[in-house]
Amino acid sequence: MEVAVNIRFLLLALYEKKYDGKWYDVADLFTSHHLEIVQVEAKEIVDTLTKDGLIRSIAIGDKFLAQITADGVEFLEESNFFNESTYIPKDRILPLQRELLRHQMDEFTMRMLQSEYGPSIPAVEFLKEVEELKALLNILGQKSWLQIMKSKFREIFSDSVPQEVLEEMLRNYGNYQAAEHAAAG
Repeated sequence: MEVAVNIRFLLLALYEKKYDGKWYDVADLFTSHHLEIVQVEAKEIVDTLTKDGLIRSIAIGDKFLAQITADGVEFLEESNFFNESTYIPKDRILPLQRELLRHQMDEFTMRMLQSEYGPSIPAVEFLKEVEELKALLNILGQKSWLQIMKSKFREIFSDSVPQEVLEEMLRNYGNYQAAEHAAAG
């Protein structure tokens, strides 16, 4: 079984046992469903999901115990994780980064609406697009999310903000996000 499928399985197995406060042996979760996983792969999966804040884990000897976190539950419930797709972006946006990006989007929205261009910005459409962008934080990787954000903003602001101002604003937004990501990484 490939790693992405094993990651998906472990998250879903722990999700089924959410909020019971118990720790589960990762290997036992796999074997109870007649699946095999080698210890090295189990460690890699547990380390990745723990680093991403989706599970808590404890290593005891050669065993790994895990439980899903509230962020893990939120990730599964707010994304399209329950459909058949096994898409997990390589540059997944971590829960703390998602919150920071949501806050930055709110600040950006206020700045734009209060700017000299504010009266000419289609506010209802802009606010709707911002909410959609926030929802995509749970699904897309950083690069894809930033590309979609820039594309949406180009479309919304094309008639209300001069092209050179818009491009500078988007370039600065991208550089700001890259600097934030580098500082967090």
